[in-house]
Amino acid sequence: MTRARDVSTPTALVLLNSTTFTATSTININSCFSDTYENYRVMVSFSNLNSSTVTFRFRTGTTDNSTGGYIGRFFGTADAATGATRNSNATAFYTGDPSTYGGQVIEILSPQKAQRTHFFIASTQFASAASGVALTGGGMFNGDTVFDGFSLLGTANMTGTIRIYGMRN
Repeated sequence: MTRARDVSTPTALVLLNSTTFTATSTININSCFSDTYENYRVMVSFSNLNSSTVTFRFRTGTTDNSTGGYIGRFFGTADAATGATRNSNATAFYTGDPSTYGGQVIEILSPQKAQRTHFFIASTQFASAASGVALTGGGMFNGDTVFDGFSLLGTANMTGTIRIYGMRN
């Protein structure tokens, strides 16, 4: 049986922060996770991306957690090739090998709780209309650390917009 959505109920996603970044190799977002929301969606739109790899780290205060607790599994399709990538006890989550343009949707479950924090991603990266990558995957931080922010780390200058949404239960 399908239940109709109550139109008087506000949308499930609430915009918490929108940040534009220009020519940076690191994007630090502090104090965006709180007890107000249990789960979060992060949407990143890259308008210029010269980075060969982008990774994701959780933060507490203004400090990245770079311990070896990141575990992930990712599947990508690049032009005519496909393949799987995994990381275990890594110092960050892999989120893609961008070229020039791209976007990422990252969902984060319970980062503000003292339990394992789970992570899901869908990502696209394109150098041109004829050359691109689509990536999906997920993982977890294998520890009971409470996080209140995150960083996106690249190897060169990134330009674009990042939006953080809280998800209503």
